[in-house]
Amino acid sequence: MKSFLASVSLLSIIPVPHRWTRNISTCSVYFSLTGFLLGAIFYAAAIAMKTMQMRSEWAAFLILLLMIVITRGFHLDGLSDMADGFWGGKDREHILKIMKDSSTGVFGSLSLILVCLLKWIAIRFIIEQNHLWIFISSAAVSRFSMTLLSGFFNYARKNGTGGVVIQSTSMRHVVIAFLYCLLIMGFFTGYGALYIIFSGAVISMIIGLYSYFKIKGITGDILGASSEISEALLLAITPNLLIFFANTSGGILWQLPIL
Repeated sequence: MKSFLASVSLLSIIPVPHRWTRNISTCSVYFSLTGFLLGAIFYAAAIAMKTMQMRSEWAAFLILLLMIVITRGFHLDGLSDMADGFWGGKDREHILKIMKDSSTGVFGSLSLILVCLLKWIAIRFIIEQNHLWIFISSAAVSRFSMTLLSGFFNYARKNGTGGVVIQSTSMRHVVIAFLYCLLIMGFFTGYGALYIIFSGAVISMIIGLYSYFKIKGITGDILGASSEISEALLLAITPNLLIFFANTSGGILWQLPIL
């Protein structure tokens, strides 16, 4: 329980007593469950806005704002650092130096604009099509992507906060996190859960391999960037995946919500 609460505290602004958040070394196994919690909040917010018959563009903007606020923009910061470093750095050491810099450059700003714009478009479409359950699945799988990368890749720096999580995550943690994600999503979406998780895993592994090519490992910024990119792409592509796995899904979440 303490590791789960540490995960909630690390990935969101949800208040958790400090004495339960001191040890973050094993919290990555619960990232997907934390994603489910955050996704449920986004889902509830979308339900409320549709009940109030709010225009879809404004509802999408407010849900996007909620996504940013509830995570403190923590992962977006990682995304901008990764973009600045990977596109502006000359070699490994230069990339790591840029990523450590607190200022945001042109590449970082562009990445934030593009990801947020993609999310806004995808969220608006999801609301209009009444596929609000996608908020839950995308939040869970995108957080699982961080566990996946932490288990497969080494930490690129000598020390740092991200290293505590990355170096402590083993393949056992990845398997457990995957099972958490699969069991809960399988209950809601049936076999369709496999397609969504697989899509998120492919996205995150591409990011991880690109990072390994650039800096011979990953950092906390890469984890944050993976979460943001995976969430944005899953929000965008999952409605299209419905065409492919609608016939194999037997869970209850496909029926929610019809308002």
